[in-house]
Amino acid sequence: MKKTIDEKISDALDIPYYEKPSQEYPVASAVENQENSIDDDYLYARENLKHFIEKGKEAMDEIIYVAKEMESPRAYEVIGQLIKTLSETNKDLLELSKKVKDLKQKDEEKQPTHVTNALFVGSTAELQKLLKGNG
Repeated sequence: MKKTIDEKISDALDIPYYEKPSQEYPVASAVENQENSIDDDYLYARENLKHFIEKGKEAMDEIIYVAKEMESPRAYEVIGQLIKTLSETNKDLLELSKKVKDLKQKDEEKQPTHVTNALFVGSTAELQKLLKGNG
């Protein structure tokens, strides 16, 4: 019987070999979880962006204090860059909401709202049964 690499290592190190239990991961269809994953991803990204904005505001307050104390042009330059970054992050937060809304609208548009041409495939007798309600 051929030994696996794990068994060979165990023999070389003179330690007992224990076979790893097989891990089975649940397989879910992508369509089934797509709606939940969009919502989960949206909430995760939204919370992260909000956290970045809050931390950025705190950092800006501290940098403003340092800039006033040091009267350094570089400190004021950093404040300007931070303001720009925070405003971009705010825009990203708004764009994220818009993109999720658009994704959900596209999903709703994919489903037909009405059927104009229906086609029955079958015999005349089957069609008559269907129309009478016996089918």
